Amino acid sequence: SVYHDDGSVAVTHGAIEMGQGANTKVCQVVARELDIPMDIIRIKPTNNFTNANGSVTGGSMGSECNCAAAVIACQSLKNQMKAVKDGMENPSWKDLVKKCFMTGVDLTAHHMGHSTVDSLVGYNIWGAVVTEVQVDVLTGMMSIARCDLLEDTGMAISPEVDIGQVEGGLILGLGLWTSEQLRYDPTTGRLVDNSTWHYKVPTCLDIPADLRTEFYDSGNNPNGVLGSKVTGEPSVLAGVSVMFAVRMAITSARADAGLTDWFPMDGPATVESIKMACAVTKDRLTLL
Repeated sequence: SVYHDDGSVAVTHGAIEMGQGANTKVCQVVARELDIPMDIIRIKPTNNFTNANGSVTGGSMGSECNCAAAVIACQSLKNQMKAVKDGMENPSWKDLVKKCFMTGVDLTAHHMGHSTVDSLVGYNIWGAVVTEVQVDVLTGMMSIARCDLLEDTGMAISPEVDIGQVEGGLILGLGLWTSEQLRYDPTTGRLVDNSTWHYKVPTCLDIPADLRTEFYDSGNNPNGVLGSKVTGEPSVLAGVSVMFAVRMAITSARADAGLTDWFPMDGPATVESIKMACAVTKDRLTLL
């Protein structure tokens, strides 16, 4: 919706803003499509009156789908204003809006994004990660010394938002493969790890000491919004690298003791499972 008095723009979309930057991205897309500054755009709260039949915000698609719908809505609005604009000589946005209002042009536009109707096509997102860990074979404690992550983002819409999504997704994956263990009572099936007393999510001390994240610009993605690719959940998959790194460290520690046979190790790599897998016995210890 565009307001004729000052040319300000109000936008509401169907995504739930939960810190992933959907509001920021939609605002940036609208500013680009209408060629106006972001400071005259306001993102209004989402509700089921203005955004009926909204789809779930998840799967890394919330921001992209709503940005795609915003592009189409902006195009509709520009088409409604085109006849008036063609009759003016290089008008400012504010003057154009006022003229459109005076001539009875509808200064609102709406689009219900739909993957089939909008012909949205899936695409691949590529990434690479290298993780270095240090393992204390006596206690089972582990620290991540360094992690290098490269993710294909296409032509990123909002790099400053995307960097948080990519690194946040990585940390989610690290927690999944190291500390977030779910255990159930074998008799009743009741979840035992039902509080933070036992179930541990990553903290500031669990992230890599040296985290290096880089975007790989694979060029214009024809199936994405403005050539971009989604960010967020894809990098969660990179978290499994810590599991492989821990296993290789344990394999090295076992080799020092002459243990070269294969050993089972399921995720997550908790302190207990690391200590047990290292197989350090009292016979290997020397009292000085």
